[in-house]
Amino acid sequence: CLKTHKITASAKSLGGHTGSCIEITIKNTSGQKLYLEVEPGRRLVSKDSSMQDIFIVKSKKLELIAGQTIRVPVFGFCCQSSNHSPAMDSLFDIGYMAPPEWIKLARLFDSIDFPEGTMQSAVWVLSNNHSISSAHCEDKEKNYLLKQTLSELTNQVIPWYNLYYKKDSVLVFSDRPTRIYGEFSYTIRHSSSVNIVVTNSLGQYVCTVMPTQLASPGRYE
Repeated sequence: CLKTHKITASAKSLGGHTGSCIEITIKNTSGQKLYLEVEPGRRLVSKDSSMQDIFIVKSKKLELIAGQTIRVPVFGFCCQSSNHSPAMDSLFDIGYMAPPEWIKLARLFDSIDFPEGTMQSAVWVLSNNHSISSAHCEDKEKNYLLKQTLSELTNQVIPWYNLYYKKDSVLVFSDRPTRIYGEFSYTIRHSSSVNIVVTNSLGQYVCTVMPTQLASPGRYE
């Protein structure tokens, strides 16, 4: 509709960089009723290069009568983790459809609800080459589905652990890991004492996860 000049459209920030953070104004100039969709997978381009572009991940279906102008919030996420969060009322171009891999991720989020923080981290995996370990959620089934999808889209190996990052009042993404969490299993064939420690790549001791304790034969997690 934009290309055939049936509508005009503009976008501005509602403040913030996640969720319903953009408002799009659309005017029907076609002289007839239109049924429209704001597509998941569209990248809105900030007119201020220091502020982040926003990647839309939820579809919005609209109906406009001839001559009607509407303002609608759209749901998306920052796709430039090193840029500033958009200021209130900052302007955006309607932009363009992102690459196919991005569109696949947007369609996943359009069909299944994930926590906003999880979706934001997943977008950065594609847009800023973040590790898959940074994108995770508490729901194990959804967590695995997301990591599997990101692995297919980026050719990264699915990590066995999740990374958590320091919150920063100035930066949207601090890039400073503060915590690592993972689940792994091990099997003991005979009764014995067991302890679990972390070492670095040189084999040097870092910390103890589980002090020495007696364990019976079996599988443990």
